[in-house]
Amino acid sequence: MKKTFILLFLLMLVFTSCSEKNIENKDEALDKTNEDILYSEARPMKIAMLTSLSGIDDGSFNQNIYEGILEFLEENKNATLTAIQEYDTSKEAQIKAVEDILKDYDVFVLPGYQFINISKIAKENPDKKFILLDADLVYDEETKLDNLKSININGAESGFLAGVLAASESKTKKVAVINGVAFPSNIELHDSFVSGVNYANKTYKTEVEVIEIPEQNAMGENGEEIAGNYVGSFDDVAGAKFIAQELINEGVDIIFAAAGKSGQGVFDALKESEDRDFVIGCDVDQYEEGKNGSENIVLSSAVKHLNLGVNEILESILNDEFTGGTIVLDMNYAATGVVLDEGSQQISKSVINRIRDCETLLMTGDVDPLADPEIKLDDEEE
Repeated sequence: MKKTFILLFLLMLVFTSCSEKNIENKDEALDKTNEDILYSEARPMKIAMLTSLSGIDDGSFNQNIYEGILEFLEENKNATLTAIQEYDTSKEAQIKAVEDILKDYDVFVLPGYQFINISKIAKENPDKKFILLDADLVYDEETKLDNLKSININGAESGFLAGVLAASESKTKKVAVINGVAFPSNIELHDSFVSGVNYANKTYKTEVEVIEIPEQNAMGENGEEIAGNYVGSFDDVAGAKFIAQELINEGVDIIFAAAGKSGQGVFDALKESEDRDFVIGCDVDQYEEGKNGSENIVLSSAVKHLNLGVNEILESILNDEFTGGTIVLDMNYAATGVVLDEGSQQISKSVINRIRDCETLLMTGDVDPLADPEIKLDDEEE
């Protein structure tokens, strides 16, 4: 009996000692537990992607980003995604849409210029993560925010190569670009395309003209007129088709469709054209969309692989390695360029070699893709 009592007493001492140790480390243990379940099956990472009216299935810009998130979800089952479409395209409405769902999500993926004023919300909600894509941040302060990341992409490289390609393959010596909205990134695609055509005219003597319809000029935010073939929306298929038909009537045989979902109208117009005209796709490989009976109207596609950046940043959040600031994706990151893969383009071998030469010059910095954005021909230069 005495031995039993002593044994029970010793066991109580051991239990008490362990309990006291656990109590002393309680805060540390709770912190560790919270850290471990920050993003787990018990508490999944809740991601919201907000778009304007063109949605996640625009076959272009938004869809590329959306698919980048889906790739992340495939590898990380402890994350969920909700896609939210805001039909009011004003910057104020887009920001309000983020405010309305703040409490429901952890990470906000925001594609496009309409979200440039997100820094105020990010500053007021340090526990949330914000990813802005293809737009320069507008900061409230000079310092960066630790919970706000901007992923920019050097789309001018892709636009420039599209211009070189169009000038090199045009039979009628008339090419064009159709844009959506005169946001900075879309203006950049226009200007770099023109610059690429001018470079081809100067370097390869292509003698190609860029055609623009004056009535399709855009109005800038400060009331200035912006030259180009602007639809005025990323979701106006009929409007883009009308512009494309006008350009075809002007003799244009290659059109760079840099207009988001509106670009589908360019595809429709070229499929209905009696001539052998081509479209250069934008943002993603659009070759499959170009099928037209036994033929294909897509010459190639000028890509902007924002999906790469989104996937990488989401991984950094999952691994608690997220940092604020800005990253720029370019050709050295394999994020820009023109599709040269067999089965996704119809470019002659000599022009493929020309494009590869230009890629090298862009990567080394020996060519500026925005150096010559004014529409002109070689013989018009001073």
